[in-house]
Amino acid sequence: MNDRITSRFVVIEHGLNDAGNGFDYETPLRTMVQRVKALQKTAIVTGLSHVREGVDQRDAYDAIASRVAKEEGVAFANWGSVPFTRDSTDFADDVHPAQPYSTRLTEQLARTIDGLAPECR
Repeated sequence: MNDRITSRFVVIEHGLNDAGNGFDYETPLRTMVQRVKALQKTAIVTGLSHVREGVDQRDAYDAIASRVAKEEGVAFANWGSVPFTRDSTDFADDVHPAQPYSTRLTEQLARTIDGLAPECR
C-alpha cells in the first residue's frame, strides 16, 4: 500500500484463480480499482481470459469484472470478447494462453489503451 505508482495506466488482470477456487472476487477487485483511482492513475480492468477447461465460474467472474469497472468508471478491456479456440494452438495447458491467444489478448489491451490515450497510438 505504500508503494508509489509512477505509470499513467495500471492494468488489473485479476480473477481467474479466484474463479477457479470460488474465492471472493468483487471486494478485492473493487479495492484495487479504488486504490488506483485514489492515486489519480488510470485503471484498466482486463476481465478474465478464456480457459480450455476447469474453471466453471469463469463467465460469472468475468461479469463481475465488467460490472465493477462500469460502476467504478474505469476502462474494461473485455478479454472475454477476444476470439479463441480450445485447442493447443491457443492454450499451453488448460488455463494458460499460448502465444497466439496471448497476442490477441495483448492487442485487445492495446486497443483499450489507445482509446484512453489516442496520442499514444
